Amino acid sequence: MSRGQVGSIDFIASIVIVSIVTTIFIQYIFSSYSTGESISDLSTEAARISESLMSAGLPNNWTEADVRRIGLTDDNWRINETKAVLFYQIPDSKIRHVLGTDSKLHIALYNGTNPISVGGFLAVGEFPFNAKKIASISRYVIYRSSVMELRVRVWQ
Repeated sequence: MSRGQVGSIDFIASIVIVSIVTTIFIQYIFSSYSTGESISDLSTEAARISESLMSAGLPNNWTEADVRRIGLTDDNWRINETKAVLFYQIPDSKIRHVLGTDSKLHIALYNGTNPISVGGFLAVGEFPFNAKKIASISRYVIYRSSVMELRVRVWQ
């Protein structure tokens, strides 16, 4: 081979390298785009769930057996203690079914940074330690004459 000329093996190797880099770049762009949509969907879902929890629920004095919509307040931002205790005792799978979600949930009342025990429970669902995508909504409520934060986390 003469000096300064590109051989066919060099040409093929460069085409393969450029193709691999282009493929990786395109996959990165598309995966970033779909992640953004998923987080937006989770945010919408968290807002919908928190809106339900801020209502009185259906029926108004629901029980685990007849609940169609879970609500924790008396429609005035005051947590109904009976509903809250019952909510914390319902199995996670039933809560997700009634709330219409397949995503994992973590719902808790906070006084600042500390979770508040309701009926002996600190939260509904699992804390999202290993979440790949998470959306969190905070609502302020009155619980036992104090302003508390109701945090709804929806995650995958």
